[in-house]
Amino acid sequence: MNEIWHPFTRYSVTHEPLFPEVIKAKGAYLYLRDGRRLFDAISSWWTIIHGHGNPTLRKAVEQQLKQLDHVIFAGFTHTAAEQLATTLSKLTKLDRVFFSDNGSTAVEVALKLAIQFEYNSKGRRNTIYALEQAYHGDTFGAMSAAGENLFSRPFKKYMFQVKKLPIPIKKNYPVIKNLFKKISREKPLAFIYEPLVQGAGGMLFHDKDILNEVLYFFRQNQSLLIADEVFTGFYRTGSFLASEQLAIRPDILALAKGITGGFLPLGVSITHRDIFNAFRGTGKTFYHGHSYTAYPAACAAAVANLTLLSTDSTQSKMQKLHHQLANLGQEISQLAGYYNIRHLGGILAFEIGQGGGGYNDSRRDRLYDFFIQQGILLRPLGNTVYLVPPLCTEKRELQGVLAALRKLNHPPQ
Repeated sequence: MNEIWHPFTRYSVTHEPLFPEVIKAKGAYLYLRDGRRLFDAISSWWTIIHGHGNPTLRKAVEQQLKQLDHVIFAGFTHTAAEQLATTLSKLTKLDRVFFSDNGSTAVEVALKLAIQFEYNSKGRRNTIYALEQAYHGDTFGAMSAAGENLFSRPFKKYMFQVKKLPIPIKKNYPVIKNLFKKISREKPLAFIYEPLVQGAGGMLFHDKDILNEVLYFFRQNQSLLIADEVFTGFYRTGSFLASEQLAIRPDILALAKGITGGFLPLGVSITHRDIFNAFRGTGKTFYHGHSYTAYPAACAAAVANLTLLSTDSTQSKMQKLHHQLANLGQEISQLAGYYNIRHLGGILAFEIGQGGGGYNDSRRDRLYDFFIQQGILLRPLGNTVYLVPPLCTEKRELQGVLAALRKLNHPPQ
């Protein structure tokens, strides 16, 4: 279909790319028009937690649509949104839930809340810090908070300034410590971060102790902490939130991706009552909202998803998958040409070949095509390959990935 403009797709001057047509999805697989099936090893951009077509989530959506399809959320409420907000508040230990549509908008709302909180409080702080090589989404605030990259380069002069802190790993620790004194003088308004793992930046794993020290530093300087857990939330790192593995909790939390188990788009930005109370009174209103804010079917799917995640059966599946990914990482480490193998919870990542030129590394397309030919959907970040498979994944699917890697006797250099 030449009428469609596909996302993250390089179009050549002379021809249109061909896209396989997906006609069905079930469990861990996508089924194509040409008869092939693909193991969805990345949960369709990190969203399909339980697998495609989960009957529990489907039933929740169907029941909600029979009762209420949609209603404007400015001036009204509904049961699904209230149930979801109550559940999220208990799980995150934060008090107020603001609904949006996806990960980028959840981050956008989080940044706007922090900035307007300072404005409403008549403060003068305006410096925001983020991590180098971060990726927070495609809206302008989210792009501003990210490192300069291939995605945001054309828009650089239109974005607001966000200062960067090196990734919290051991080799960067001396530089980070030296920056603390300078940052203190700036009295930063906020620090936004992806806790423990920076996803689209290359599956970059943090040193937990150093990240804790960074968070403690910003908290001592009364900066608002914004945790972007769009990728890391919903047990991706082993705990419900990656932030639960850290000593310092965020002031504002952004969630999306797996929140509905992949059934419908939804984003939330959650904060505590001290921030919310700064928006009470004349002239302090947060003027932000979308037509499909708190879309009832999405909220119902999210409520069902959170309930399903808490069951003993799902927790058992989760532990089994996380263990299998750890074992797969060990097996890959025995193969030649695979480097920096790292695992946390439901994430396994590694480099194919040495060096790396970022997302646009020429090896990326060749690797993507190779895995598709092997019946596996993977979207390498340059030469960084990662797996975040759904919970219904069985050992045979992971062994299929290992078999494909063995076929790469001479990884592309």
